[in-house]
Order: sequence, then C-alpha cells, then structure tokens
Amino acid sequence: MPTLTALAPDPRQPGYRLVEVDRGRFASLPLAALEPLSLQLGAELAPAVLDRLRELADVEAAERAALRALARRAHARLDLQRRLVKKQHPPAAVDAALE
Repeated sequence: MPTLTALAPDPRQPGYRLVEVDRGRFASLPLAALEPLSLQLGAELAPAVLDRLRELADVEAAERAALRALARRAHARLDLQRRLVKKQHPPAAVDAALE
C-alpha cells in the first residue's frame, strides 16, 4: 500500500500542502480539502483515501490549466471545458474546476 511520506507547506501557494506518497511528489493541494482526510505522516493510505487524493489532484490540475488559458484570453465556459478535456483532464475534474 502507498505510504504518506511528506505533507509540507507549499512555499509558492499559501494555504496549500505539498503531498508526497512513497517519497515522490504527488501534488500540491489545498489544506482545507486535506483536513477531512485526517492524513498522518508515515501512515499507509487506504484505497479510498488515495482515490480521493487523486480526485483532488485532478481538479487542482484542471483549475490551474483553466486559469492559464483564461490568462491568455477569454473563453466561453463550453469552449474552455472542451479544451481541458482535449488536454486529457478527466471530465469530472473539469466540471468541478469550472464550477
């Protein structure tokens, strides 16, 4: 089973934590989203918790991609949704990111 090896503040984003699983960087996620998971360093991650971390990482990646696209120019919601899905972001994560 995967093990949580680090949970440190992200120096680039206040309120975010750098999550490492099995000594490899997993994602930078909002602390508010991590608190309900009751993560403990060195603990093995249950499959449900690991799935939730993956969902959070997918949503976070889709949000960041959407913000980068919007920084270049304005997009209609449907156009932005299509572009993100085309870039291999999971459709559920895209929907959550655009809400």
